[in-house]
Amino acid sequence: MNIQSCKPPLIGTNVLRDVMGPALLALGTAIAALTPVHTRADDFSPHSERVSLAKLDLNSVEGARKAYSRITAAAFDVCGESSMDFEVMFRGPGECVQGALARAVLDVRSVELSKLYIKKNGIKIAALHGVTSPIVTAENKK
Repeated sequence: MNIQSCKPPLIGTNVLRDVMGPALLALGTAIAALTPVHTRADDFSPHSERVSLAKLDLNSVEGARKAYSRITAAAFDVCGESSMDFEVMFRGPGECVQGALARAVLDVRSVELSKLYIKKNGIKIAALHGVTSPIVTAENKK
């Protein structure tokens, strides 16, 4: 029985330049062509959506509830999430939605809206995002 060793042919720089160069260029072009032009999950540029709170009494529980509903819908839209996703229903909204909600609630400066945010998200999440509800006491009432 004869056993022969077989050495693979040496790949020279000409082969790499002539074959691999165009192959890598084609692969790069295909990746660039197939990548979405605009993705929200990986896009770190700010997105915003205007939410109308006109004709809402933000000092009432009902007005705050309606405002919170509108703000929540806009936050999910801007962050590219859906409140109907199983993961969102199981674990709650992602950090983007939580942050957007908190910023909107802080911007509105409504006591009722802040109380509703705290009720729905808990005091720990609210404190994490800086949302507090002023408690009127005899000492700070002036």
